[in-house]
Amino acid sequence: MALYANDSDVLETWLYRRLQTLWHVCTDALVIFSKHRACTELCGQKVWEALLTAFPLNHKRMQTVLLAREFSSLMAWDGHSKADVDRHFSNVSDTLEMLTFLGRNLDITDVFKAVILATLQSSKTKALTKA
Repeated sequence: MALYANDSDVLETWLYRRLQTLWHVCTDALVIFSKHRACTELCGQKVWEALLTAFPLNHKRMQTVLLAREFSSLMAWDGHSKADVDRHFSNVSDTLEMLTFLGRNLDITDVFKAVILATLQSSKTKALTKA
């Protein structure tokens, strides 16, 4: 922010909007965005801090959701070229790194929950997606 002092408000607003886009499906986060608006000073920083407080990365539910998102991207793979295969296995490596990072708190039940959640999220069946 010190480097971009003249444009810090633009960066804050951009960060705020990006976080809002990423979190729009999480209804629990709506309270945070209604409390901190884009027009407030340091809006991006305040929202980021509030999100990390409300949804800490070492919380089991948050870890399960993050892992499910990784699994979901793996299950949604659709490609035919060598580049597609390389990209897919790069994603597998990323998921393994995330498992290593999160693995201290997760047990097999948590991983299974993440797989179930990913299956529901990546399903093309409307009833499963809503579930």
